[in-house]
Amino acid sequence: MNHNQTHLLVVEDSPTQAEYIRRILQREGFIVSVASDGRAALETLDEEKIDLVISDIIMPGMGGYELCQQIKEKSHIPVVLVTQLFDPEDIIRGLASGADGFIIKPFDPVSLLDTILNMLESGEDGQIVLDGDLIITTPGEQTYTIRSDRKTILRILLSTYATAVNKNIELQETRDELYGMNEQLQEYVEELRQTNDELHQEMLERQRMEREVSDAHRKLQLMTNITRDDIRNQLTIIEGYLELAESREEEVSVEEAMERIRQASRRIGGIIEFTRDFQKIGMMDHEWLDLLSLVEGSRRMVDLMGIQVQSEIPDVEIYAEPLIERVFRVIIDNAILHGEGVSTLRITAEEENDKLIISIEDDGTGIPDTLKSRIFEQGFGKNTGLGLFLARDILAACDCAIHECGLPGRGACFQITVPKGRYRFV
Repeated sequence: MNHNQTHLLVVEDSPTQAEYIRRILQREGFIVSVASDGRAALETLDEEKIDLVISDIIMPGMGGYELCQQIKEKSHIPVVLVTQLFDPEDIIRGLASGADGFIIKPFDPVSLLDTILNMLESGEDGQIVLDGDLIITTPGEQTYTIRSDRKTILRILLSTYATAVNKNIELQETRDELYGMNEQLQEYVEELRQTNDELHQEMLERQRMEREVSDAHRKLQLMTNITRDDIRNQLTIIEGYLELAESREEEVSVEEAMERIRQASRRIGGIIEFTRDFQKIGMMDHEWLDLLSLVEGSRRMVDLMGIQVQSEIPDVEIYAEPLIERVFRVIIDNAILHGEGVSTLRITAEEENDKLIISIEDDGTGIPDTLKSRIFEQGFGKNTGLGLFLARDILAACDCAIHECGLPGRGACFQITVPKGRYRFV
């Protein structure tokens, strides 16, 4: 509907409430003026043509009843009073002051607009007509004639008002209960959220512990197999060659038997050293380690047997367990023992696609393609078969990976990939 010619006056001492009513009415196209009290409202009425007044009852200075009375003494402008609907005296005083309608607090935009439109339409098309003691009204399509006297109408009005008051009180109590229940629900939701967070943390902790237990079980099972089977095999070799040496048979010399015994002893030592290092994987704190120092430390721990080692490593640190030094020792030792004709070992480190690639290359015979996928398996190899297997697990605990990419006949090339965040240039 177009109400751009209808001028309404809102009388309200609360700026927030007045602005709320003004916005509702302006969205419907009404022209709206605002007064903060009764006296300001009378001044606006003297200066502007107002079609309807909406006034609060309780205001400082001149209240809504007195304002309504003074308006009715000098005009027929409809006045709608805003009431809390707490006491039947409200409606009596409102009627006595000449009010044309009431709006009940708290109200919603629909009820506010319905009341105002009813007031305006009843004044335009004569929905209520007085004919002596008769009241003729047309609230809809049907016309009704009311013959009740004023006393009866007032009694019915007060009865209806009392019922409305009781319903409003019940609604208020229900709303308060709903607010209370909502607060309890919010508390329950918060408790559930906290409980869920605690359960999530417990689940993560449980998963971590399960992984640790599973890893510990794997390590224990592996070390048990190694110490039981491999050491037993080496002891069998030692006992066999001791018997051969004591029998003084010409098939095996004492010197050859002693060399085989020493080799078996070294293998037992390597197995014991492996179990010591293997059980430490994942148990040590990570720290920033200088890559060149790790490589140089590994070189000093290995008998190079005349092999030249060339290091082309920039000033870079990697975030890993100190046990990672063993990885470089294993790869260097692997090249020396199994490279066949290795004369030079070259170690480099370069950044590629936000990753640090550490390459360890030799100029030996290389590794056949058919064996590349097996060299990191437990037990594969000419000695204990534990070196590269250990190196792979140490690197995995440091979020790193290793693979062999050399060309058969041109030498082996082991590449260690260090992800972003696990290395830094200094």
